[in-house]
Amino acid sequence: MLWWTLVAVATAEDVEGAEPQVAPAVEVTAPELVADPAPGVDTGLADDLYARGWYDAAWLEYERAAYHLGVGPDADRARFLAGASLWGMGREADAADHYHLMAERVDPALVPLFLLCEAESRYRLGDLTDADRKLEALIEGPGDYADLATYRRAWIALRQGAPDAAAATLDAVPEGDLSASAAGLAEELRGWEPLPTRDPRLAGVFSAVLPGAGQLWVGEPRDALTAFLINGLLIGATVELARRHNWVATGGTGLAAVGFYAGNIFSAVNAAQRRNRRLERSRMAQVSADWELHLEPTGELELAASIGEE
Repeated sequence: MLWWTLVAVATAEDVEGAEPQVAPAVEVTAPELVADPAPGVDTGLADDLYARGWYDAAWLEYERAAYHLGVGPDADRARFLAGASLWGMGREADAADHYHLMAERVDPALVPLFLLCEAESRYRLGDLTDADRKLEALIEGPGDYADLATYRRAWIALRQGAPDAAAATLDAVPEGDLSASAAGLAEELRGWEPLPTRDPRLAGVFSAVLPGAGQLWVGEPRDALTAFLINGLLIGATVELARRHNWVATGGTGLAAVGFYAGNIFSAVNAAQRRNRRLERSRMAQVSADWELHLEPTGELELAASIGEE
């Protein structure tokens, strides 16, 4: 027994004095694109799902096919239509990120197309400044997208409230399929008359002088009558209670009168702003129905352009 005890102690000391074993470092790298496509991989199922309008399922299939195909025209087409599927789902922000990332993986000749799709995604998202910056780079760069990029930049200027700048941009659209539409839209923009808007500050002043006057001026007679009656009743009640020396009730109705009087002024300001937005939306809706540029991916690596509502 003593012998086995001595052997166990010696073995424990050897283990404690040994150098700790360090696992070798493992280098982690991003997966490389597949150089040789997997046999039997195609986009047939994804194409069928996309044609049926099942964009969420189509997107997954296109992404799977692109991963397995790796490089080449079929893989680039799958990546292109994966972004189009995101458009179909209304996920413009994800589409913009997708096209931005995929522009680094596709054939260099397709980079302008993917950048145009990224800019279009940001335009649809409402990120007009970023979309304009990306389109500007496309106009002087490689690819045959100068006409589309210029026409879209004009629409960006128009949506930013600069019709004169939009018309000037339309004049620069190169000769081609869009030149006639560009000329027509530029002519219409230069013929725009100022909208019959109302100054919100002036509407507030009118209602400060006479409750309801600002609302009536901007074209909301029902709100004007309501503001006039409520403020008239509260002010009249406050004056009458004060004449009777009922100071507690006078204070209560007076506070209510002040609140409704201030609310009447803010209501007039808001009414003027609503009128202005309504007029602007109405005019933009009409010009959009006639001249808006619509870009839709085809089944191949290209975009189909159309103008106005069909």
